[in-house]
Amino acid sequence: MATEDAAIADRILTLGEKGYRVDRDGALLDPGDWDEAFASELASRHGIPDGLTERHWEVILFIRRYWAETGSCPTVFQTCRILGLHPAGFHYLFPTGYQSGA
Repeated sequence: MATEDAAIADRILTLGEKGYRVDRDGALLDPGDWDEAFASELASRHGIPDGLTERHWEVILFIRRYWAETGSCPTVFQTCRILGLHPAGFHYLFPTGYQSGA
C-alpha cells in the first residue's frame, strides 16, 4: 500500500510553468492548488473541447464555494436546484459527470 501511495503522490501534471500534484485519476491532491488554468485543462480532457463558458464557471465556482463553506460537495440535485439548472442541462455542461467534469 505504501508503494501505491507514493506513486500517487509523485504524479505531476504540468501546465505551462506550473506543476500540479494529482492522483491517478487526475484529481488534485491539495485542493489549494486549484486555479482556473487547472480547471480549463481538465475541461478539455473531459469532453468540453471548446472551453468553459460563463455557465460552466458559475457551476464550478458554486461547487468550490459550497465545499469551502461546508466541507462537502453539493449533490447534483442541490447544485441544479440552487442554480436553477435542469439536470439535463447539467449533463450537457459536464458530459463526463459531476466528479470528474466539474
